[in-house]
Amino acid sequence: MRKVILILLGLAVGLAVSEIGLRMWDHLEQSREQAVNFYDCADKLYAHDSTIGWRLVPNESCRQKTVEYDAQYKTNGKGLRDSEEHSYAKDASKKRIVILGDSHTFGQGIAIENTFGKLLQKNTGAEVLNFGVPGYDAGQYYIALKMEGIKYNPDIVVFGFYFLNDINEINVGSNSGPKPIFSLGNNSLVLSSVPEESAAEAAAPKADYRVKNQTVYNMTKWLFDLKTLSLTKTLAKEYLYGFLSRLGLVKTVDDYSGKFAIFDGIIKKIKELLPGKTVVAVLIPSRNIRFNLLERQMGEKMGSILKDNGIPFVDLTPTVVVGKDLYFPKDGHINEKGHEMVAEAIAKLLGLPNK
Repeated sequence: MRKVILILLGLAVGLAVSEIGLRMWDHLEQSREQAVNFYDCADKLYAHDSTIGWRLVPNESCRQKTVEYDAQYKTNGKGLRDSEEHSYAKDASKKRIVILGDSHTFGQGIAIENTFGKLLQKNTGAEVLNFGVPGYDAGQYYIALKMEGIKYNPDIVVFGFYFLNDINEINVGSNSGPKPIFSLGNNSLVLSSVPEESAAEAAAPKADYRVKNQTVYNMTKWLFDLKTLSLTKTLAKEYLYGFLSRLGLVKTVDDYSGKFAIFDGIIKKIKELLPGKTVVAVLIPSRNIRFNLLERQMGEKMGSILKDNGIPFVDLTPTVVVGKDLYFPKDGHINEKGHEMVAEAIAKLLGLPNK
């Protein structure tokens, strides 16, 4: 009995020392991150917009430097991340492609020439206009397309859907700022004309999207916050997901039925807006997709909705699961190799030549 007590005591002391060490290391890493983040692009690059929530400021530039990347962002006269200007009238000898998405499509942390939009343009010879804006969700992609993208009369429209944000934030506020919110009323899509949240409300931390019983979660959150048990937490929250869902502690894909109904409504609106156009999508998972059962289920559901609406798509989950070094480890966005993966997948999906 004494040996058992000594073993348990030793484990407790070891975990405590490890916890302190990991927290000190994390603090040093955060300090280092802040020390090299020379410019805050959020203050320069984005402006509030009463229709879409926020937009990129035209003819602006800023530099974002972190421990993982050093990227220069520049917008053209129309507020697109681009070093080129594009007229509404298009060159009849080239395919014109409009791509819409969030920060992955925008190319956070990536030089403009290495984003998948520019790689697609370089490799296929098409003209590509990048409407990606960090923080946008599926509803904002539709609004951006309706407000401006459609004016360019594209031959092809590509949507870069990111599983987590595009569904989870589709009818709620965003940490990026006040935004328009879609809902369903009388089986039709309803859009609030003015963002409903104040900036303070939108900036408030959002609950874990997988949490179902918030009270129980709050009682055990201290355990989830421990750094020394990260492997155990991963096993508990991901591999034992089915067991936890039966206890009502985490959500299943069924808990998102209302959000998927709105997503389906948005996809139908997109189809109505683009008669006769080629519309495709690429589904971009997070780097932790192999461990996250709910995210995989959400991706599959998103794919089934696209299929039902006749939109060809490629789900990059299988590539990400077996691939390596496709994301920035700390930041979580796709890196240069990841952008190459997306560009290649889109070209293949469209049947375009890929140099």
